[in-house]
Amino acid sequence: MSFLVNSYRYHQSAPATLTADAGTFTLTGISAALLRALKLQAAAGSFALTGIDADLTTGNPDLVAETGTFTLTGNAAALSRALRLAASEGAFSLNGNAAALNKIFTLLAGSGSFALTGVSNTFTRTLVMAAAQASFTLTGNAATLSYNGSDPHFSSVVLLCGFNGADGATTSSDESNAAHALTFAGNAQLDTAQFKFGTASLLLDGTGDFVTAADSADWQLGATNSSPWTIECWVRWNVLDGNNRGIMGQGGSAGWTMTGSSTIGQLSMAGSNFTTITTTGTAMTTGQWYHVAVDHDATGKIRVYIDGVMRASATPANSAIADNGTALALGAQTSGGIVDMNGWLDEVRITKGVARYATDTSFSVPTAAFPRS
Repeated sequence: MSFLVNSYRYHQSAPATLTADAGTFTLTGISAALLRALKLQAAAGSFALTGIDADLTTGNPDLVAETGTFTLTGNAAALSRALRLAASEGAFSLNGNAAALNKIFTLLAGSGSFALTGVSNTFTRTLVMAAAQASFTLTGNAATLSYNGSDPHFSSVVLLCGFNGADGATTSSDESNAAHALTFAGNAQLDTAQFKFGTASLLLDGTGDFVTAADSADWQLGATNSSPWTIECWVRWNVLDGNNRGIMGQGGSAGWTMTGSSTIGQLSMAGSNFTTITTTGTAMTTGQWYHVAVDHDATGKIRVYIDGVMRASATPANSAIADNGTALALGAQTSGGIVDMNGWLDEVRITKGVARYATDTSFSVPTAAFPRS
């Protein structure tokens, strides 16, 4: 099956299905476009739009490829308002000076890939992106992932701190639905000169600086071995040594901590019911932002990540974490005495009930601030 359009648009009234088994869909022209198609599907076929303004526009609920490919090539190639893009062993490729995916609700790949190549590539308002053995790639002078839209697990977020505000400010907000009050200690303050996302981050000088949130059942990460959770943030070290490596945790005899390890440059997760889990491999250094994360899945496995790569894991006999009755500290380890952080924190997020990454290999680190809804 083939559609050939030269300087015209295939615009039949609400076409329900465009299907190719071993065939192809091809639109070629200066303004080639598909408008309001409900379903595009290829088994061993392919979709190709070629032109100066090639696009798929407005309300394409399903684009599905088994062993086929979707290709848009042109100066302004774009997919707009598609609800679902899925590939089993296929690939999605946009090539052009302004290649873009706009308002996509779901991007899913089995063993396929999504690639945008061009001068100003963008994913805009994407809600869900997932890949099993696949990859998402943006290549270009201004490649971006922007406005990730709603977080499908936002109701499970119990702490979300972006630390945005005026330079030197000593107040900030928890932007999760829990809205925990934050208290700044020492010289902890917002810094607009350094941040990962937004306009500022939390600056800590390593001498009694941290932020606390009062005791809450939210800090009981998991009551049982099968309770999933994820803790994560962006960290930038100014000084990294045995005295300045605390990141966050609820200290005390039954608490938990995520810290820089005594092996300088590594990351550790400790809990009252399991032995400290510490990463190996290339050490973190000062003067660079790192995404650090720990998650716990329903099997009881704990994984520790640096910049999207799993660097340590364990499945303790008892991985439950209780609420120990003390405040949560951000920018310090408060178990067994205070161990401060000297550096910056940004985009701190704790999610209870979801192991967000749960991979033994790697995931794509966030390229924008976490969603606020």
